[in-house]
Amino acid sequence: MIKITDSPTCPVGSHGLFFGVPRPAPLAPTINRSPSGFTTSPFHRFTVSPPPRIPASPSHQFPDSPFHRFSDSKKAGFSLLEVMVVVVITGFGLLAIMQLFPIGLQAGRISQDVTIATFLAQQRIEELKNTSYKDIEDKSGAFGDPYAEFNWNQRVSEETVNGETGMLKKVTVRVFWSSYGKTRNVKLVTFLTNYKKI
Repeated sequence: MIKITDSPTCPVGSHGLFFGVPRPAPLAPTINRSPSGFTTSPFHRFTVSPPPRIPASPSHQFPDSPFHRFSDSKKAGFSLLEVMVVVVITGFGLLAIMQLFPIGLQAGRISQDVTIATFLAQQRIEELKNTSYKDIEDKSGAFGDPYAEFNWNQRVSEETVNGETGMLKKVTVRVFWSSYGKTRNVKLVTFLTNYKKI
């Protein structure tokens, strides 16, 4: 067993390892320091570099420079003229949009009335099919509730078939009504046959 004392020199050992020779100092890990002051020794897994320094802008370095005045003018806000222009343009846009609403409502109402008038004209034709051939003639009238604003008329004309008359009638049924200051109408045409002569 070798005994090592704390003195710089060791006594003569029994095994002849040290004979008054100064004991070598213990090896210490080499620590290198980077220019930034952070250690980069083998015990460090990563080298941490300091954050980059961001140079100050010209307006911060020189408060009285043109750059500073330009930066402050951008933060001043909108002028009165710019605000008025925006308000006028927005007003015209809203006015145009508001004018489209009555047009859309009017178109929807007219389309609904046309659908109802077509249904009423078809209903009148179905009634004529159940009418005697000789009783089919020119007539006019009005529909009852809930279609009291709709009126109708029918025009009948005799058609010639193979040089003979009294076998076919052309019936034109027209339903009309007033909407938005105009008289509108829907017309349906059908042919009715005198089956007694066939």
